[in-house]
Amino acid sequence: MPHVKHPAYLAGLVLLMLAAARILLVQTHDPLFAYANNYDQVRTMSALGLSPADERYRFGEGTHAHPLRYFDIDREEKWIYLSSAIALDYLLLRGRDRLSDNPAEPRRVDIRVKGAFFAALWILILLIYHFRLARSRQGVALLYALVGLLIADPFYSLYLNTLYMEPATFIGLLWFASSVLLAIIEQRIPRRRIAAWGLLLLAIALSRNQYQYLFLALIPILAGVAPPWRKRFGLALVIGLVATIGTQRIFYLTNPDATNTLNDIKNTNTINTFFGAVLPALSDPARTLDTFGLEPECIRFSGDNWYIGDLQAIFEQCPAILSLSLADMGLMSVQDPAAIATMIRNAALYSQELYHRALGQVAHESKIFILEAGGVPYLGIADIIANMDSRRWLGLVFFTLFSPWLAALLAWTRGATEQAAWPTFLGAMLGYSFFSSLYGDGYIDFPRHAFLFYGLALAWFATFAYGLLTTLSPREQLRRR
Repeated sequence: MPHVKHPAYLAGLVLLMLAAARILLVQTHDPLFAYANNYDQVRTMSALGLSPADERYRFGEGTHAHPLRYFDIDREEKWIYLSSAIALDYLLLRGRDRLSDNPAEPRRVDIRVKGAFFAALWILILLIYHFRLARSRQGVALLYALVGLLIADPFYSLYLNTLYMEPATFIGLLWFASSVLLAIIEQRIPRRRIAAWGLLLLAIALSRNQYQYLFLALIPILAGVAPPWRKRFGLALVIGLVATIGTQRIFYLTNPDATNTLNDIKNTNTINTFFGAVLPALSDPARTLDTFGLEPECIRFSGDNWYIGDLQAIFEQCPAILSLSLADMGLMSVQDPAAIATMIRNAALYSQELYHRALGQVAHESKIFILEAGGVPYLGIADIIANMDSRRWLGLVFFTLFSPWLAALLAWTRGATEQAAWPTFLGAMLGYSFFSSLYGDGYIDFPRHAFLFYGLALAWFATFAYGLLTTLSPREQLRRR
């Protein structure tokens, strides 16, 4: 294995050692470093039958001030949400309890068990794919390691020791995107049918993590990142649709409680998105309300959301809002391009403050951030972005959303189909993470909903830099002559 002695490989290995140190510094810290619960962890607690071990907090409450480490198994399990992430949490936190013939009372679980598993998986993925990439492209492997160091960031690692579903989604995407990159670079890999269909299964599992990413498995199929999917496009698409939408429909048709919960979530998200984001951005809101059969009184609630609006007045004066679909809101925006630009701008400005100021990050401390508790070693993406000039940040967001498609288009026009696959994949993933957040819940907690966007953006910047360097290299210029 001569590539392991290459300076680029060794430099990448050093970067990944630093990345591992950053991850473990957060995951193993005492007192616990993690995001506090803003109610979203309650769904996981319900499915796992857990309650906070701290008697000061009851099941169903948010623990906004600080994160919790211990939970008691003292409730009936109630699956109200179909999620592969929750299923994995169940194995990690309840597996030992299920295998025990005589479990101790009270049964208590330590959230660090989950955090340790995902931290180990995260580091292992980075090391394995760095090694595999280095066999073909040392430069790509080095950039992969650099991106690995940058995403080993507290913004992501603070999710490890929590009951949020984000760790499985983020690390699942890291695994999936690394596999896609390797498949594109080593052309023989995607032509192996077993590898290609295994990659599709990973995409399906990833799409089942969170409701927001339900359609994520369709992106690599539509992007055609593997030849077997292009040759059997219909079969791959049917498998993707059945495994995502089909399982979703079956679960909710057979689970009335879950259906009611989903309807409540949908109503909340619709109000947040329409009144908080879409309606204020429209050029002619009165005309749009009339076109889509909404009451004229709805305009009174422009700028409101589920948390600050008068919900009773909304339901009485604007009842048609509950029948408004995501497709309707998308069509409103498409018919008014200026509205889309305004919404992207506003979402970008909201996303510049990555950390939720109402949520603490240090156990036993009230709304303290790790930067305040631990100092410079935890400085990362969130702090850099927060201190960036707003106009520069807006420019970066627009560049990140649209430049991958320009690069893919350029490759397609030159007949370089294989070269177009990676920017197409990244462009689709970036757009999906951003717009599914924007149209999924408006500006409410946008940085957390769009948390995949930042890591994907770093991957695209590295790709763009690599493309420039290879294009401008003397060897490439000589080859073109």
